[in-house]
Amino acid sequence: MTAVAIVGTGPMGIYTFRALCAKPQPLHIWLFEKYSKAGIGMPYSPETASKSMLANIASIEIPSLSDTYLDWLQAQPKARLRGYGLDPTDLDDRQFTPRLLLGEYFRDQLMALVQTARSAGHAVVVREGTEVLDIRPTGAGLIVRTGSGDVEEVFDRVVLATGHVFPDSEVGVSMQPVSATVPSATKEKARERASA
Repeated sequence: MTAVAIVGTGPMGIYTFRALCAKPQPLHIWLFEKYSKAGIGMPYSPETASKSMLANIASIEIPSLSDTYLDWLQAQPKARLRGYGLDPTDLDDRQFTPRLLLGEYFRDQLMALVQTARSAGHAVVVREGTEVLDIRPTGAGLIVRTGSGDVEEVFDRVVLATGHVFPDSEVGVSMQPVSATVPSATKEKARERASA
C-alpha cells in the first residue's frame, strides 16, 4: 500500500487529504498536526484567533467538503451559534463568521472525511499534538522525524501543508516569503543583462 504523510491539517491539508482519498487504490495516509486538534488550521485556532475575529472568507467562497459551510452552520445548535454572536435565523452564504467557528467546521469536516476514507479502504492515522521536525530521504523512502523520534512508517510521498507561518517579530507580519528559489534560466538572463 502506498504510504503518504500530510504535514499540517488546516484547509490545505484537508483538501489534499480529500483528493488522495478519491483515488481508487487504497492508501496508507498519516496526518500530522502539531496542535492538539487536527483540522482547525492556524488562522482559525484559539492560539491565534478570538471570537471577535471574523474570517476573511464567506461560506459561498469555501469549496465544500462533506458539507458546505452554510449547511454545517444551519445544523449547529442555536445556542452554539448565539455564543459566537450569530443569529441562527439569519444565516446566509455571504456572511462572514468568527474564525474560531470556521476552524470548528474544518475540524468536523476532516473527522468526517477520515471516517469516509476508512470505510473506503484507506488506512488513516491521525497524529495530533505531533510536530514534524525533519523529513529525510533514504533508499527505501522518506523518514519523518517528530519530537518523539522517527515515525515507524517509511513514506512514499510527503506533502507539506503547513500553511501560514508568522515571524516572531514586533515589526509586523509579512506574508511574503523570506527567500525564494529563482530558476537558473532567469539567473542566466540576469547575468547576460549585467555583462551587456
